[in-house]
Amino acid sequence: MPKPEEIRLPNAGRAATSGGRYAFIDVLRGVAALLVIFQHGGEGAGWFSINTGFGPWINFGQVGVLTFFLVSGFVIPLSLERANALGRFWKHRIFRIYPLYLAIFAFEFALYLIGYGAYPPGAVHNFGYFVLLHLFFLQDYAHLPNFVSASWTLSMEFAWYILLSFAFALRVNRRSVLLASLTVAGLLALSIASYVLHLRIPLGRFGIVASCVVGLLFYRRHTHEISQLSFLILVGSIMLAIVPALFIGFGVFQRPEIATVQSVFISWGVAYLLFIGCYAARERSIMQLKPLLGLGTISYSLYLVHPTVQNLIGLANIEGWLHVAILCPATLALSYLTYRFIEKPAIDYPRRMERKKKARLEINGQALAND
Repeated sequence: MPKPEEIRLPNAGRAATSGGRYAFIDVLRGVAALLVIFQHGGEGAGWFSINTGFGPWINFGQVGVLTFFLVSGFVIPLSLERANALGRFWKHRIFRIYPLYLAIFAFEFALYLIGYGAYPPGAVHNFGYFVLLHLFFLQDYAHLPNFVSASWTLSMEFAWYILLSFAFALRVNRRSVLLASLTVAGLLALSIASYVLHLRIPLGRFGIVASCVVGLLFYRRHTHEISQLSFLILVGSIMLAIVPALFIGFGVFQRPEIATVQSVFISWGVAYLLFIGCYAARERSIMQLKPLLGLGTISYSLYLVHPTVQNLIGLANIEGWLHVAILCPATLALSYLTYRFIEKPAIDYPRRMERKKKARLEINGQALAND
């Protein structure tokens, strides 16, 4: 296991939030959640779709999702290195992700049982298998009913945790050149294999993982662990490798039911510009806007809760402005409640246990010293 290392935590962008959080990260999370809700709300209202309105040109849901992953690339290395132990890191991650996820799954399944769910009766066959896949966020890959519809991104999030954990265990988590080189090589190899073998590979999802590495490089630059020149070369190399991956994934293997190739490039470009812009403005007062900071704090709830709210609205066949007028305040109110009564207690639990353990050790140490 790696030896304890000094973790430098610059103050820039952190002063506006409690608990040592980066203000610009909370702003990004809040904006990302709003973009996803806007996309899904607009589709539910009938304003636009993948193939109508501005849908063929930009998907704000994609912008929001990719922004979340760039943020994850920035903050997860900090969380892992601050924990300085894989067990502690994973304990905190599990208590961060699962309680709300399981609560929404249980609620959606209850709706399904009484006939008001997003899926018709009889959609679930093998209950044990169905639950097992949901526990590992694999239901989409098995083409099963997805009772937590935003959860496909959680499988990518956990893939990032696993990859970074391997790097930490091998003591290469701070070797930015190596990690960036492996990212570029892997993405190019998959792109070439997909094109040459005429095999559809989920290159967009691999591009998401590569974007996490971009977020990591921003963190390394922020902590002055890499030079400006190295940072620009490494980030530029990964971004260049993402371009053919997206073109092959959505241009060569067109998927009009998901996105047009131009909307993918524009959406990803906007997400990167949003992240870079907020990072560049991290010390400015705009990053201290309390409404955005508040939305950032409850962004995970906003992201997971809004599809459930939308499903309930859909039961009444409400469209147009009224759909959005109900979705936004209802999601905001419910997300505050789920954060207050599910997320926050779960987040605080392992921290509280660690403080109690530390206090017991200190008491025992004092007792031994007095003997």
